[in-house]
Amino acid sequence: MRKRFAIGCISAAVVGVSATAVLAQGTNPTIDGRATTSKGRAPTGLITHLAGAPNGPDGRPMAVRKVTLVFPPGTKINTRVPAQCNVSAAKIQQTLGKVCPKASRLGVGSAQAFTGLGPQVDPVGEKVTAFNSRRGIQLLFVGEGTVGQTFVVTGRFIGAGVARASAAGPRLVTNVPRFPLPGGAGEAALTKFDLTVKPYKRHGRSYAISPPCPKSHTWTLKAIFTYDDREITASKSQHCTGNR
Repeated sequence: MRKRFAIGCISAAVVGVSATAVLAQGTNPTIDGRATTSKGRAPTGLITHLAGAPNGPDGRPMAVRKVTLVFPPGTKINTRVPAQCNVSAAKIQQTLGKVCPKASRLGVGSAQAFTGLGPQVDPVGEKVTAFNSRRGIQLLFVGEGTVGQTFVVTGRFIGAGVARASAAGPRLVTNVPRFPLPGGAGEAALTKFDLTVKPYKRHGRSYAISPPCPKSHTWTLKAIFTYDDREITASKSQHCTGNR
């Protein structure tokens, strides 16, 4: 993947997801998300809204280095259900995703970044397509207009929760590459990420299944934002019912 200055980005949505993520300038990041079902142990999507990007010493929004989504304990995500696109990020970029099986496409969306280069540039727009892979998601970004660039960002699941329930909950970890601006003018920072991945079912199996509903009747979704000089954790709770 070639590093581009247009946008640094993350996958805020992965499990059969309808996701809208907006990072506002000068505020700590927050998460506002919920499963599309409130029933435990049921096929689900996820609606996620991420907001906030703290300012750095120069007064500009800071570029996030890594985003980790921590799903509620017992969430099941099975990357073996959809077809998989296991080719290199470079091939996905070169073919604009045509190298990936159609059945590996999880969803589409859009993104924007803030560069600080002025209103003639900002915001930088990107179209996003998400493909399933063996260990996570491949996100293809295709630039809009003359400034946007084409690149691929990879999000990977870690822990035992990839294909089965985990006591800690599965995690999706996305390392965000640096996107330097021309002339040493800093970096682009994520300002908006919008992705819709519909619940996926194949051969009687689901890509994502909601966790059991605990005695507290509450699920909690967490997001950990890692910057050069700090780490910020945000969470959102959702009421649930049904199977424990």
